[in-house]
Amino acid sequence: MTAVSTEGRIFVAQLTRDLTARERAGAALLAPGTKRWGEAFRAFAHSLAKTKGPVHAAKVFKAGRIGLVEAQRQRACFVNGFALSIQIGRRALSIQFGGEGGVTH
Repeated sequence: MTAVSTEGRIFVAQLTRDLTARERAGAALLAPGTKRWGEAFRAFAHSLAKTKGPVHAAKVFKAGRIGLVEAQRQRACFVNGFALSIQIGRRALSIQFGGEGGVTH
């Protein structure tokens, strides 16, 4: 096994710091107050579950989509599509957004 060079260790440390900073910035755009993507998506799902109906759920989903698009603009992530399937009472809502902005129901 070969030893890792000092330059290699410095590169990995800088890359890790950069990715962590991007993750924090992007996660906060999806769910304010979060620092990790997993935490942000759980908080976002929880906010969807607390909605009062399909119209409110669509507004929350749209806000999340806008946050992810902004995170992508800031190079915090890459988004190639969105999908949501939610049941509220007897109503079911299923929405998919393609990477090119197309919408299917």
